[in-house]
Amino acid sequence: MSWDLIGDVPVSFEGEQLSVPLIGDVLIKVEHTFDFESFPGIGFAWISDIYANDERRLFIKSYPHKNSSRVYPLEVPEVMVEAGWLVRHLVVKRSVRARVDTDANWRIRIYEWIGSTPPESTIDGNGATGDGEQQIFDGNP
Repeated sequence: MSWDLIGDVPVSFEGEQLSVPLIGDVLIKVEHTFDFESFPGIGFAWISDIYANDERRLFIKSYPHKNSSRVYPLEVPEVMVEAGWLVRHLVVKRSVRARVDTDANWRIRIYEWIGSTPPESTIDGNGATGDGEQQIFDGNP
């Protein structure tokens, strides 16, 4: 039982699709990295999933947090399960309103939890996913 790195991509306006597919319901951990002590700007990244039929079903606002990570449960919606669409890829894209120093080298690492027992984590009531649910905070990146 461990975290398996599935992508390390720059956060860009064009967006980056992870090459490793996700199959079924998964748990992911998101880490932000950048080159300055404090984040040199404002903004967030969108993390969305995309299915083979080009449909997107999930949008997560991911704000940069230094030396910590966020954990998100990603479930395949019932309508997609009924249609047989269980495989999807994640796409990371910078918000159009993000103002970030170009020298920041802002990147996102995404890990998938491999194992049947969920990792230890605590609820972070300060953050919210795109649908208003609480984020889970993992203080041990």
